[in-house]
Amino acid sequence: MRMKRSAFVTTLARVICSLSLFLGCLATTGQAGSLAYVSSDTHVLVIDIEAGKTVAAIPVFGGTDAIGFTPDGARAYVMNPGAYGITVIDTKSATVMDSIPLGELNIRPSWLAITPDGARVYASIAPGNSIDVIETDNNAVIATLPALSNPYGIGIAPDGTRAYVVHTVSDKISVIDVGTNTIIDDVLVGREPRHVAVSPEGDFAYVSSGDRIVWIIDTTTNTVADFILLENPMSYPVEIAVTPDGAFVYVANLRAGTVSVINAKTRTLAATVGVGQAPRGLQISPDGAIALVANYDSSSLSVIDTRTHGVIDTINVDVRPRAIAFSP
Repeated sequence: MRMKRSAFVTTLARVICSLSLFLGCLATTGQAGSLAYVSSDTHVLVIDIEAGKTVAAIPVFGGTDAIGFTPDGARAYVMNPGAYGITVIDTKSATVMDSIPLGELNIRPSWLAITPDGARVYASIAPGNSIDVIETDNNAVIATLPALSNPYGIGIAPDGTRAYVVHTVSDKISVIDVGTNTIIDDVLVGREPRHVAVSPEGDFAYVSSGDRIVWIIDTTTNTVADFILLENPMSYPVEIAVTPDGAFVYVANLRAGTVSVINAKTRTLAATVGVGQAPRGLQISPDGAIALVANYDSSSLSVIDTRTHGVIDTINVDVRPRAIAFSP
C-alpha cells in the first residue's frame, strides 16, 4: 500500500509540475511578442510563433472575433458575437474571467479596440448602429454612442485622444473624441469600408474598402489625403495594419487570398504576397519583424517576414481562424 500511495503522489506531483510549467509558459513566453492569440468559431488559441504550435485552446461559448490586450498583457478582451458581448480572458491562467453584455438583447456586436492606456474598450455593434464604451476597471459599459450607420472596424490614435470608426453602410469613418465620447467629424471614403489602422505617429489613418481601395486620411485635417487602388479586382481588402516604424501598410485581401504591402512613404504597392484561402485577420508583431495572417478557409496562419515581404512559415490550426492579436 505504501508503494502504491507513493507512486500516486509522485505521479500527481509530476502532473502539477507539468501544469505549472504550462501556465508559466503562457505567462512568460510572450515577452517579445512571440505569443499570438487567435480567435475562431469555438476557441481562442494561444500560438507560440517561434515554435509554430498551439500552446493553449481556450473554449469560448458563442464564437470569437476581434481581440485586444491591456498594456500589461494581463487581460485579453475578445469580441463574442454569439454571446452578444465581450469575453475577458485572464492570460496568466488562460481562463475566462468575465463576460460583458453589449447593446440590446440578441444583437450581435462586431469589433473592438482598446485605448493605449488600457482604460477603455470601444466596441462596435453594427446591427444596433451604436458604439459601446467599456471601462476596464470594472468591465462595465459607461457610454453608448448612437446614430451610427452599421459601425464595424475601430482604430485608436497612439496618444489615445481619438477613435476612428468605420461605417460600412454610409461609406464613411467617424472621428470620436475619447475624452468626451462624442463624434467630432466624419470623413467620406469608398464603398463598404471595413477596417481602419492608425499610423504610429498618429498622422494618418488607413481605411480598407470594398471597392479594392485603401484610403489615406490626414488626421490633422480629417480629409482624404490619397488612395491606393489594389491591382487585383478580386482583392476585397479587409483587416489592415501598419508596421511599428510606419514604413509599410499590410492589407489582407479576403477574396484574392493575398496580402497587399503598401509603401507608406511613396504610397505605392510594394508587394503582393500569396497566403492561404480567405485571409481575414492580420496583425504586425510588436517588434515589427513579422506579419501574421489568419486564413479562415485554410485553417492556417501565414507568417510573413516584413523585411522581404515573403511567407516564411505556415502554422496549421484545428479551427477556422478569424482575428489575431499579439500579446504585449
